[in-house]
Amino acid sequence: MRRGLWILLGAVGLVLLIACTNVANLLLARAAARQKEMAVRAALGAGRWRIVRQLLTESVFLAVAGGAAGLLVAMGALRLTLTLAGESLPRAAGIGLDFGVLLFTGVLACFIGIAFGLAPAWQAGRIELSGTAQGRCALELQAVEHGYATDWLWPRWR
Repeated sequence: MRRGLWILLGAVGLVLLIACTNVANLLLARAAARQKEMAVRAALGAGRWRIVRQLLTESVFLAVAGGAAGLLVAMGALRLTLTLAGESLPRAAGIGLDFGVLLFTGVLACFIGIAFGLAPAWQAGRIELSGTAQGRCALELQAVEHGYATDWLWPRWR
């Protein structure tokens, strides 16, 4: 019985690792797609650490939301299992989610959010404004700041 529980724990951990890797890849692709936004933020004066903090905050928020959704699914699955198993499940009264489970889930979600959000955040924090699109954004911001904006730069929609 004990060996089966360890195998189940390993399988759950492996599924969690695969899911986190997939989410990290999605965050990395999203950060690459938001490169212009990060360049504008950098041109406006946001430092590298501020951009990294923003993306890490978003990553941790997604991880905590996923952990909360996982807890809701676990509560529903636990109720369903106890209802369907009835009397055939030994010691069914002792099965439940307690404060330790909630604390573990919260800490694990925060750790996973930081660990798997660090690579995309670090990549997005290495913005250089010398690229064509990023440099153009910086030049547009300088033109607006000095009052050189023309109609072709900021067209009026009439």
